[in-house]
Amino acid sequence: MDCSGMDQPMITGGCGDIVVSPGNGHVHQRSHSGLHGLSNLGLDMQLLSQSIVYCSIVLCGLLISVPVGVTSNNFRGYCIMYADVVDDKIMFGATANCTFVTYLHVITSVIYAGLLAVMYTVAVIKNNKGGEFKLIRHHYSNMTFLCLNVFVTFLVLVSACVVSVGFARWCSGLLVNAHAHHGYVLNSCSAAEDLQWENVDGTSFYACYSLATAASWLCLFSWLVQVGLNILVFIQQKHDDFGFSDTPLGSSESSPLHQSHEQIVDTHERY
Repeated sequence: MDCSGMDQPMITGGCGDIVVSPGNGHVHQRSHSGLHGLSNLGLDMQLLSQSIVYCSIVLCGLLISVPVGVTSNNFRGYCIMYADVVDDKIMFGATANCTFVTYLHVITSVIYAGLLAVMYTVAVIKNNKGGEFKLIRHHYSNMTFLCLNVFVTFLVLVSACVVSVGFARWCSGLLVNAHAHHGYVLNSCSAAEDLQWENVDGTSFYACYSLATAASWLCLFSWLVQVGLNILVFIQQKHDDFGFSDTPLGSSESSPLHQSHEQIVDTHERY
């Protein structure tokens, strides 16, 4: 870019950056393109990070709800979590345990997180095109998402505990029953899949629940990360509300950059 036509004194050596107006010594910002690009990059990374975490939550939700639902279907609609095995008879646990885990993750981890993943992806696309997704960037919207995510995270923690403890109790009952009533010892709970099951299909319960258990804790971790990102956005918005980052260059008399420019201008005027 040709700067030869400029007759105003420049503070910086770059063309089109900081200009000192003759006579009054005021500092003006000619171009914000570099700072604006840097700001957009930071915003893109924030939105993209939240979108990726929401997508991982959706995947985890599917890996929890589908195996639990499939296993309940294989056991004729009964829930094996917290079930006992007595004299080769299965005393199934409360159906509400499986219902709670399945529907919780369908509603929160699949539907709710899926919608937010789409919203944040659209926000990234609009931001790259110079637009703005106001619903996500609004202060009260982020506060709403933060409160909802904290509540959902608590429910996911409860769900992870229910799955882990319930599955462990079921496996313990199988191992004890096999030793007490059949005289042999199962090496692991997975070996119970090879037992002769009557009226139910127990050939895949261990694989399904092992996957659901691991996905439950991974889902909890993902929700915690998402809450952390929401808190960072909240802090940034509070920071902006106090005018620490959105104040135009040279608009505040207390700005260090403005004061340094004023000192330079005063020096030039003396000479």
